[in-house]
Amino acid sequence: MIKEHILDIFSWIVAISLLLSNQQKDGVVVLDVGQGDSILIQKGNVQILIDGGEDDTVLHQLGKYMPYGDMNIEVVVLTHPHSDHLGGLFYIFERYEVEEIWFNDIDYESEIYEYFLELDIPRREVEEGEIHEIDGWKVEVLFASDGVYERDRNANNASVVLQLDTNIHKFLFMGDAEVEEEKYLIEKGVLQDIDILKVGHHCSRTASSDLFLDIVKPELAICSCGKDNKFGHPHIETIKKFKKRNMQVLSTKEEGNIWAL
Repeated sequence: MIKEHILDIFSWIVAISLLLSNQQKDGVVVLDVGQGDSILIQKGNVQILIDGGEDDTVLHQLGKYMPYGDMNIEVVVLTHPHSDHLGGLFYIFERYEVEEIWFNDIDYESEIYEYFLELDIPRREVEEGEIHEIDGWKVEVLFASDGVYERDRNANNASVVLQLDTNIHKFLFMGDAEVEEEKYLIEKGVLQDIDILKVGHHCSRTASSDLFLDIVKPELAICSCGKDNKFGHPHIETIKKFKKRNMQVLSTKEEGNIWAL
């Protein structure tokens, strides 16, 4: 009986320890969702989730960082309607209470996007220049246009771009933006020195131009891509650009989830 009682106490201590270890910490995590994107920004009791990957992998990864019992996400950002960014969000919508979706409403035909537009969740088209304060952190919308997309009909170049200033580090989240969208941002003059870059389009050769990198000057580049992906991401040409600038490079295919703050 005494031995069983001791085991019960030990089990209780382990359970409490596990709960405490899953308590919320302020930070930014690039989640490993395979060949796709998903990023959690967490400050105090507020969560912003940027994209959701392709499938339900996001639920498992998000559960490692969300506070125990917190089933509310204040903002979900859909950068653009490709399935490797949108697909996993449907599982999020089923499991969590989402207060608002930010997105760039473009003329794009796909069943998954049409279904997204029919969801009964508050949705708002963000506008370039919007600034949102989150308990001392600042989130700014740098891109939310269809101008580049209308020229090339490449949905990657409709990606919502966000900059986060935590007062310690500046982050730039590029979605799947390619060099054409980078050129728009350069011409608009909104780019500045940052610390951490979530690289556009899974570190493909179609993103991260030399001029763009010379302007934003990140110290760390994070590539979100899956193991053995059929696209060969990250492309060696892009990695060489990073190495030439003495940037640290991390990828979810090698590191798993990347805690970036």
